[in-house]
Amino acid sequence: MNQDATTLSAGQISPTDLEAELNSFQRPKLTDAVAIPDSVYEKLPPYLASACNIFQNRTERDVFLIATLGVISGCLPNVYGLYDNSKVGANLYLFISAPPAAGKGPMKWAKQLAAGIHRLLRLQTANELEAFKQDEREYQKAMKNKEEEPPEKPSPPVNKMLFIPANSSAAVVLKALNDNQGRGMMFESEADTLSATLNQDWGNYSDMLRKAFHHEAISQLRKTNDEFSEMEHPFLSVILSGTPAQVRKLIPNTENGLFSRFCFYSFEYELSWKSVFAKTSHGSYDDKVDEYALDLLMLYDNLQTRAQNPLLFGLTAAQEALFNQTFERWQLELVDEIGDNLIASIRRLGLITFRIAMILTMIRNKNDQLGKSEVICQDDDFMTALTLSEVLIGHAVKMYHALAKKPSVLSSQEIKAAKIREAIQMTQNGKKTREIAELLLGDKGKHKTISNWLNNNPSV
Repeated sequence: MNQDATTLSAGQISPTDLEAELNSFQRPKLTDAVAIPDSVYEKLPPYLASACNIFQNRTERDVFLIATLGVISGCLPNVYGLYDNSKVGANLYLFISAPPAAGKGPMKWAKQLAAGIHRLLRLQTANELEAFKQDEREYQKAMKNKEEEPPEKPSPPVNKMLFIPANSSAAVVLKALNDNQGRGMMFESEADTLSATLNQDWGNYSDMLRKAFHHEAISQLRKTNDEFSEMEHPFLSVILSGTPAQVRKLIPNTENGLFSRFCFYSFEYELSWKSVFAKTSHGSYDDKVDEYALDLLMLYDNLQTRAQNPLLFGLTAAQEALFNQTFERWQLELVDEIGDNLIASIRRLGLITFRIAMILTMIRNKNDQLGKSEVICQDDDFMTALTLSEVLIGHAVKMYHALAKKPSVLSSQEIKAAKIREAIQMTQNGKKTREIAELLLGDKGKHKTISNWLNNNPSV
């Protein structure tokens, strides 16, 4: 599969030239948290470059790109690569962190890219359920008439979906994966939805998330009816956003196994006012994003037909050489700068980089993969993946330092005030008082308390 560096095909360059191109992106230190450089957008596959150009604001564009990579990672069935002698999919875990109303909004447009796939799966479920009900009526009629050879008892259809709600129980998450050939995506604009669930006995599936990142088997034995459930190779993508405080709720410290599995991208407020009435040449975001959603749906449909012939992704020999050389250097730099506390993160970032390259390659070849058994990464996509990962290192370091700080001890009044602010934010995001009460107070029955908070706050 890999090309020898001495017999490079058209468009491929030597390891030395690849390294020189990577080094053209310079910054003061590897540990700095910086924005995504323009060079990334200049070399994105046309589909992604065009979609990102919808957003003129730099932070919004970065948020959209990061979230979109996460969404696409969950929409590539039957594609795999070989990493450390294991078959791996493209699935990513992402967390975009910023203060409230700082500019995380473009995430919703990234989710909309995959909304057509989710609607298609839900429609298939509805149609199959209707057919099942008809078959069940015919079966009951045959049994009632005591026919000599009654039809076989129909089985209910599986529950197809792309987006798995994060506030589901552990058993429901495992069932959803089983119903969808091991595939699924969690997309939550409020990370508290997931962290609150993981703190419940019925929803503590943190171990499932850690295993699913590496496609390791997950299983569960339920007391009811002694029921055993298992998923041998889960392919789960997780895209979250939230405030810095919500990061800590989900991942209390850097020793938590989720920390090294997530890519982090964080930013602060921009103190300039954004004109909310500025017109764009392409009309509404909704209409424009729907155009790109159709392309992603077509790619998903094409890949779904490859169940018996999965598509193999790989790097060239030159890319593999530079990959190993780069990560060896980054690991030494981080150990020298911080110690060995981020070794797990940098090593898992290697897998993440490979997955990002896979995503970019599939998007670039979205109209040219039928009939192929394998696809090789182009140098532009490989360099983009490495550059993005270099940016993500800085943000991981920033999050590491934030989590390493001891949280300040707040008074009861300060805690209440913080919860009121979160309740207001959740209300503005469309959540109901009962749902907010469960997330903030751990009890739906305390929804009247939430209502009182909101009614007594003039900003709502």
